[in-house]
Amino acid sequence: MGPAIVGVAVGASEQEEHATNLSQASSKGHVMDASVTEHCGTCEFWGGARRLSQDRKQLTFAGVGWCNNPASPNYQKQTNPNHGPMNTWQKWSVLG
Repeated sequence: MGPAIVGVAVGASEQEEHATNLSQASSKGHVMDASVTEHCGTCEFWGGARRLSQDRKQLTFAGVGWCNNPASPNYQKQTNPNHGPMNTWQKWSVLG
């Protein structure tokens, strides 16, 4: 089983993120472990707003993004960052 997907607690600063269910995340955004594979938020082709933490361990997302992978069944559709697993996934180059 892969790493956990977590959310940001309401009122928490970006530096003080607290683990909760992604579905329970607040409007502050969503947080995902950067090592999660085969999910939209860590895919090279996902076109949503996302930021990698300074320690390169977590991604923060602002909402949904467009799939830009022509090989994906979600091509030109909006998906949540936690959508997956997808066999057309390719690791986002920023993640190394």
